[in-house]
Amino acid sequence: MHTNNCLNGVYAIHCKVNDFIYVGSAAGRRGFRGRLWNHLHHLRKGTHHSRVLQGHYKKYGEDAFEFHILEFCSPAECLQREQGWIDIRGVGYENKSYNTGPVAGSQLGCKRSPESCKRIGRVHIGHKRRVGAIVSEETRAKLRAGRLGKKHTPEAIAKISAASKLQVHSPERRANQSIKSRGRKCKESAKQKIAEANSLDFIVTTPDGVEVAVRNMAAFCRQHGLTKTQMVNAAKGRCIGHKGYRCRYAHETREEQEAKIQAVRASQTIKEYLVTSPTGEEFKTENLTAFCQQHQLGTSAMSAIARGERRIYKGWTCRLVNEPDEVRQCRLSLRGRFKTYIATLPDGTEVVVDDLPQFCAEHKLDTSGMTKVAKGKRSHYKGFQLRYAEPPADSANTLDTEYPTH
Repeated sequence: MHTNNCLNGVYAIHCKVNDFIYVGSAAGRRGFRGRLWNHLHHLRKGTHHSRVLQGHYKKYGEDAFEFHILEFCSPAECLQREQGWIDIRGVGYENKSYNTGPVAGSQLGCKRSPESCKRIGRVHIGHKRRVGAIVSEETRAKLRAGRLGKKHTPEAIAKISAASKLQVHSPERRANQSIKSRGRKCKESAKQKIAEANSLDFIVTTPDGVEVAVRNMAAFCRQHGLTKTQMVNAAKGRCIGHKGYRCRYAHETREEQEAKIQAVRASQTIKEYLVTSPTGEEFKTENLTAFCQQHQLGTSAMSAIARGERRIYKGWTCRLVNEPDEVRQCRLSLRGRFKTYIATLPDGTEVVVDDLPQFCAEHKLDTSGMTKVAKGKRSHYKGFQLRYAEPPADSANTLDTEYPTH
């Protein structure tokens, strides 16, 4: 299955083996391409919502399915047009349809199996919560005593936080909360706790070694172009410093701060990189991000070269200085999967290409189009020709992929 179309409309996933069809609509920014990759992602993980489609995918393989665009329409009309196609095809196994709901975009009308109904029923058995019930003072005291002192685990706190971020309140609920909150005043004890929490004193050591007493960390960071979170993390011992500045709480000594820094250094593995320029000049650096910014290089691309996932980037190479020999030999042995090409320019000049994505970016070409030229599926692309410098090892086992036409 393949498509690069980002437009909106109605699509179908067709199984060539048994003639089953799944009908859906694409109304997002990524269009048909986004919906196709969403289906493929869940099918490959085995988590697709259609169990029949998942079972046929596992049985027949990905090559047994085709992706077809049925019609183009605006995002507002997608559900309506999808409903029309579902009405024509029908739903359910008897109609050879992977769709289970007769209503597009809704579970309304879906027929569940007796096993699913029993499983849902077991979840609700024994639910003793009574909405609107009046609880006595004695029961409230017992409930409070049972919960007093209990704390959530870090995993539970993370789940609650993630669920709260996704929750969106309706305008009516927001208005009701605003009415209830009007006129409320904080207690003096609460005000005192808030003031104490926001009035921590810090000692900041500048890059020149000068110590400065800071009362308002936010104002100090704005004045010196720093990030408050990083400075507070340095005071808590979560990092060594921030842009050459070090920070500690006023009630801590220098020895305590140095102990925190040593603990952070012991927990961190500092990597040293050996970077080679296109002219053969070698550089050693511990901060690959700063080095790439200085030489206008992509940090992700250089990191991929150091991990062995890429061969070269703009003529630059990179590796770890203290990399074990067995790891380096294993990584170098994987370089066989990187292919070298010979490109013929429109004027007839031949060029050796080690990094095809970079070559395509420089000449404003599409990587997939040039790859098809190298595989013999196309004679040329925008006047450019491409061939392998050495035939790939798996060329004999490579099958031509048939893309559906719409």
